Amino acid sequence: MKGLARTTWVLLRTMWLWLVVPAVVIAGLVWSAAASIQDMYPDEAHRLAYAETVTDSVAVRVFQGRGYDLTTIGGIFAQETAVVVLFLVPLLGVYVGVRFTRWLEDKNYLDIITAGTISRLAPTVAGLCCGAITCLLASVLSFAALAATGYDTLGAALWALALLLFFLWAVSLGALSGQLFRNSAEATFAAVAVVIGFYLLRSAVDVRSWDAVWSSPLSWLAETKPFAETPPAWPYLLFGVAIVAQALLGIFFATKRDLGGGMFAASAGPREAGATLVGSRTLLLRLVRGTTLAVLLAGGAVAFTFGYFAKDMATEGLTARIVLLVQLNAIVAAAAGVLVSMAFAREELSGRTGRVLAGLPTRTRWQANGIVIAFAAVVITQLALASLSGLGLSLSLDDWGRFGEALRSNAQQLPAALLIVALALALGSLDARLPALAWTLVAWAAVVALRADMLQLSEGVRHISPVEWTGKVPVESWSATSSAGMAAVIVVLMGIALVVFQRRDLAKG
Repeated sequence: MKGLARTTWVLLRTMWLWLVVPAVVIAGLVWSAAASIQDMYPDEAHRLAYAETVTDSVAVRVFQGRGYDLTTIGGIFAQETAVVVLFLVPLLGVYVGVRFTRWLEDKNYLDIITAGTISRLAPTVAGLCCGAITCLLASVLSFAALAATGYDTLGAALWALALLLFFLWAVSLGALSGQLFRNSAEATFAAVAVVIGFYLLRSAVDVRSWDAVWSSPLSWLAETKPFAETPPAWPYLLFGVAIVAQALLGIFFATKRDLGGGMFAASAGPREAGATLVGSRTLLLRLVRGTTLAVLLAGGAVAFTFGYFAKDMATEGLTARIVLLVQLNAIVAAAAGVLVSMAFAREELSGRTGRVLAGLPTRTRWQANGIVIAFAAVVITQLALASLSGLGLSLSLDDWGRFGEALRSNAQQLPAALLIVALALALGSLDARLPALAWTLVAWAAVVALRADMLQLSEGVRHISPVEWTGKVPVESWSATSSAGMAAVIVVLMGIALVVFQRRDLAKG
C-alpha cells in the first residue's frame, strides 16, 4: 500500500506519547494490583474466604462481572482488576483509535501527506497499526508485571492475550466510529456511548444470570477464563472476529466518505441567525451543548441503573455502594467540565477564538463566559445524576427519603468536581494545549474511588483526589472546612486565569 510506511512514521513521530502513556498506565495498574492481591490473599484460607464472599455478590456482578476460579490467586486478580479494566481499557482504546485515525485530518495536516503519491487507505490503516502497537505494548508490559510478581506463566500469558484483544476491540471500534462521523469529538462520543451500552447490558446479564454472555464484548473478557485449567476458545475467537470486522468496516467507510467529513452528513441550519444566537455566551453554549448532553445521557443511564440495583445489594454493603455512587457522580460531573474546557481550548487552537475576539467581545468577557458555562455544566450534570441515582434508589428500596439524601450528598461533592474543572480552566489560560492534563486528576479520582483498598493506597496518596477531601458522604460527616478551602482555591484559580488569559498571546489567530 503506497504511503503506508511514511504515514505510520509520521504518526509515530508526532503522537508517540499516545503509544506509550496508555500502555504504561495500564501496566502500572496491573503491576500494583497484582502485588497487592498477593499480599492480601497469601494462602488458601484467605482465598476460600474471598470466594465465599463474592461468588453470589450482586454488587460485585454489577461493577466487576462474573468471576471464575476465585479460589486461585489468578482468578482473584482477574476479578478484582475487572472493575478498572472494564472502565479504563475501552475508554482509552476508543480515544486511541479515534485519535490515530482522525487526528491528522482534523488538524488539516493530511493534505500535506496526501500531496504525494499515497493510497486513500494509508492514513486509516496507519492509524490502526499505531493503535495495535499501543495495545501490544500494554499487553507485553502487563504480562511482564504478572510474571514478575509470581503469577502462573500460562495464566498470565492468557490474561495478557485477553487484554490485548479487548484493547484492540476498543481501538477498532474507535477507528470505525472515526470514519462514520464528521470529526473526532462526534466519533469519540458515539463510540463511548456504544461502550456504555455494552457495559449496562453486561451488568444486566451478569446480575440476572442470563445465559447471554455472548451478547456483550465486556462479558467476553471474563469468559476467557485465563487462569482456568482448560480456558474456552470461543471468547478469543469472538474478539478476533469483532476486531477484524470493525477494522474492515472502518477501512471500507474511509473510501466512501469525503475528506474532513463522515458518513452522516450535517443537517442544514437556518438561513439566518436569530436574536438568541448573537453573542459570545450563546456561541460558547452551542459549542458545548452536544458534549454536555452526551455526558448527561451516558452518565445518567449508569447512575439510574446502579441506583436501581440497590435492592439486590441491600444485604452486602449497600452504604459503601451509595458512597461509591456519589463519588462516581462527582467524577463524571468533573469529566463533563473538563470536556467543556477542552472544547474552549480547541476553539483557540483552531484560530476561531482569535476571529471572535477581533470583534466586540473582550478577552475578559470571553474567558468569564467560558468559566460560567464550564461550572454550569458541572452543576447541571452533578444534580441530574443525583436525581437519577436517587430515583433509582427510591424505586429499588421503596424509600423516597433516599431521593433527598442523594441530592444532598451529591451537592456536598460539588466543590471537588468544580475544583478539578477550575484547574483545567486555569491550565487553559496558561496554554490552550494544557487542559487535557486535568484528565490525570479525573482518572486518579476514579482509581481511588474504585480500587483504593485493593491497591492498598495510603491516606496521603488517596487524598490527592479532591473527591476524598469532603468525606465519604453520606456515611461520614460532610467537611465544611474542606469545602470552603476548595471554594477559596477555585476563586483564586479563576482570578489567575482571567489575568493570565488577558495578557498572553493566543495560540493561533
